[in-house]
Amino acid sequence: MVNPDNAELYEVTSLSVNIEDDEPKEKSVVSFSRNSYTSKDGNVTVTIKRKNAEYSLCDFTLLSSSITAVAGENYEEQIKTVTFIPYETEKTIEIPVSGEGEFKLLMSDMTGCESGKYAETVVKIKNNADDESDISLMGNENQTNDITINGLKYNVKYTMPSDNTKDPAEGKIYATGDGTHPEVGTYYFATEVNHDGLFYYDGYWGDKPWGCGHWDNKYEIDTRERNMGNSHYGKLEYYHTSMWDKGGVWTHSKTVPSVYYQYMTPDMESTSNAFGGQLARFKIANNDSIVINESKSGKFGRTLDAMPATLLNNNQPLNGNISMEIHSADEDKSKTPKSYVRFYGVAAMYKKVNVELNQPPTQEYCIGNEKIKALPMQVELNSGAQIAGSKTRDFWTNPNEDDCNIVFTINDTDINGHKGKYGYISGYKITIDPGTTDDKITVNYPEEFISYLNSKKGTKLSDEVNFTSDNVNNELKKTEKQNLYYIPYDKYFISWIESVQKNVAHDTYGYHQNLKITPKVSYADVTVEVLPSAGEGNGSFISSELAAGKTVTHHAGDTLDLSATTPDDGYHVVGYQVSTNNTSFNTITDTTKLFLEPNTSYRIRPLIAKNSNKIEIKFENGAEKYLTVQSLISENDLNSSSDEQLKKEVSGKYVINANPSESNLSDKITPITGKIYTLNFASIEDNEYIYRPVIKQGNDTFTTNSYHTVAQAQTTDNVITVNYKKVKKSDLKSFNISGTVVSKNASIRDNGLEP
Repeated sequence: MVNPDNAELYEVTSLSVNIEDDEPKEKSVVSFSRNSYTSKDGNVTVTIKRKNAEYSLCDFTLLSSSITAVAGENYEEQIKTVTFIPYETEKTIEIPVSGEGEFKLLMSDMTGCESGKYAETVVKIKNNADDESDISLMGNENQTNDITINGLKYNVKYTMPSDNTKDPAEGKIYATGDGTHPEVGTYYFATEVNHDGLFYYDGYWGDKPWGCGHWDNKYEIDTRERNMGNSHYGKLEYYHTSMWDKGGVWTHSKTVPSVYYQYMTPDMESTSNAFGGQLARFKIANNDSIVINESKSGKFGRTLDAMPATLLNNNQPLNGNISMEIHSADEDKSKTPKSYVRFYGVAAMYKKVNVELNQPPTQEYCIGNEKIKALPMQVELNSGAQIAGSKTRDFWTNPNEDDCNIVFTINDTDINGHKGKYGYISGYKITIDPGTTDDKITVNYPEEFISYLNSKKGTKLSDEVNFTSDNVNNELKKTEKQNLYYIPYDKYFISWIESVQKNVAHDTYGYHQNLKITPKVSYADVTVEVLPSAGEGNGSFISSELAAGKTVTHHAGDTLDLSATTPDDGYHVVGYQVSTNNTSFNTITDTTKLFLEPNTSYRIRPLIAKNSNKIEIKFENGAEKYLTVQSLISENDLNSSSDEQLKKEVSGKYVINANPSESNLSDKITPITGKIYTLNFASIEDNEYIYRPVIKQGNDTFTTNSYHTVAQAQTTDNVITVNYKKVKKSDLKSFNISGTVVSKNASIRDNGLEP
C-alpha cells in the first residue's frame, strides 16, 4: 500500500489475495488422431486433435523416442512445444524420415490440457518400394479416389491404414468445388467381415440352380491392387436355367446408427444382359422393421445413382440402428436372367443442416437519464462449409462429434464510442424451418434441450443414442454457461431436433433441415459502490441513486452521469474519483460521465475543493438574459491559462476581472482585500419593458445599474446575487433635480482644477 488518501499506513502494508474460481474447472483434451502412422514419400504427417475448453490456450511438449529407427538418421528428433490458441482444434506436424524403422511420439508437460485417447503413437518408416506383405485391401492411408453422386463430385479418403487391420474398411467422403472440402459422408467398402469389413456374404434364397445354373456369393480380393478400383468387390451372381424357378443371393451388413445419415446409395454394377429380367435390389431396415426398398432392372454400368435410398419414414428420419442388403435376383417366372452384380460399397451421406445466424436483439443501455438501444455484441459463425463471415452455412453430422460443433465467434460492438462485448450469450432461439410456414417451430436452447435429455434418461433410441446417466450428464456439461459459445451438433442434439420438427426440406436423393439461430444475450452486471466525497468540503452526486453508502448494480455498457454538487458556498466540485476492481483511485476532471466496462467493479466519490477568492456574480431567475455586466473574465483569459483546475472552477461562471493588468488567471481573479470595485450593469430593453438589476450582497439589497463592493478576504463574502425587476416604460417618470450637494466633511479641493 502506498500514498493513502486521508489516512496513514498501519503496520501491515501489504496483502496477499488468493482468488479461487468457484466454476468447475475444465481442461482441453488433446490426442493424436491415431495410434500409428506410416510414412509416405520421405515424410510422415501426424494429426493432433483438441476438444473441450476450446476457448482457452493450452500447450504441451512433443517428444520422440526411438524403437528401431535412429534419431537424426531415420527421422528428425522431436522436442518442441505445441500450442493451441483459442478455438484452434487441430494441428498437423510433418516430420522428415528416411530408410526404415519405427519410433514413438509422446505428449508431455501439459499446460491447460490433458491427454486423450492416444497420448502416444507409433510412426512406421517405410521406403517407397512395393512390399507385397503390407498390401491393404482398400489402399494405403491418405490414398483418395473420386466418385460422382447425382452429378456432384466427391473425394473418398481411406481411413483403414495398411498397418492396422483392426480399423474398419471405410473411407471418408469429402465434398469438392468451393474450396472448403467438408466431410459429408462415410464410404462403407464392400469388404467382408473377416477382412474387417461390414458385410456378410452368406445370403441365398429360392430355387437352387442345377445343371448349367450358377449361384455365387463371395467377396473377391485382388491382393496385387492397392486401390478401390475394380479389383475388390462383392460378387453376387444367380442364374437358373428354368424360367419357372426363382431365387437370388444377397449380402447384408452389420448395423450402423441411422442418426448420422440422410440417404445411402450403393456403388455397384450389373454385368450381364443375357436373357433379360436381371434385378438388383438395395434394402434398408431399422430395428422397428421399417424397410426401404429400392431396385433397378437390366444391365447397367458402375454407378452410385442406380438406387439411392432416402432414410425417411412418413417424412421423418429413421430411428435406431439400420442394416443394408444388396440383392442379385431372378423374380421373373417368364425369363431366365443371369443376374450378375458387382458390389463395391455404399456411400452413406451425412445429414445436413443449413444454419442461418441472426444477430442478437438490441438491448437498452443508459446514458445518464436517457436510454439508447444497441447491439450487446457482434456474432458470426465460425465453422461450417462456407467461407468465414457468411450469414448462412452448411453443417453435416459426423460420427466424430468433435468435428461438427456449430461454433460462434463473439466480436466487439460499439456502444457510445466504446468497443467491447457488453453481455454474454445465455442461450439461443432456434427456428426449425423446413420451408413451409405451417411446419415452422421455434425452440429454446439450452432450456428445452436440457428438459429433453432429462426426460429421456434411462432410455435409448439405439445402441449409439443411449441416454444413460453418464451420457446425459456429459451432454449437460456442454450446455453450461461457459460452453454456450457453441452448439454441439451431435447425436443427442440431432435426436432432440428431430423429436420436435414437423417436416424436413427435401433434396434430390436425401433431405436437410434449416435452422435459424438467434443468440439470446443477458446483461453483464457490474457493481458501483458510492463513497463519501473526497477533498476539502462536503458534496454528493446529483443522481439520487448514487447517494453515499449505496451499492448499485448497473449493466456493462451503461454510462453514469456523475455530476455532483456541494452545499457549501465556499467550495466547488472538481470532478470525481473512481477505483476499478479495488485498485487505487483515479481523479477525473474533464468529464462527468463514467462508462461501465464488463468484468469490472467500481468505487466512486465526488471530489470537492475550496474555492479561490474571487468576486462572483450569481444571476437568479434567468436575469442573465436581461442584464450584462462589464469587466468579467473572458474566454480568452481562460484559454490562455495553463491552470486546468482553476479553469474548471471559473468556467461557466461570472467572475470579475479584478486585476486586468495581471497575466495569469489566478492573479486576475483574486481581489485586493479592502479595495472598492465598481460593477456596471447594462439593461436590455424591449418595446414594452426595461429591466433593472436588483443586487443583493449579505443582508443589503439595491436596485442600481452601478454597484460598489468592497473586496473581502473570504470568497463567500464576495458572492453577489443579481435578480431583475421588470418595469413598464409607460410607468417611468422624468425628474429634473437641481441644488447643492453639501458634505459635513471639509472638501479635499475647492475646484476641479486643483491638484
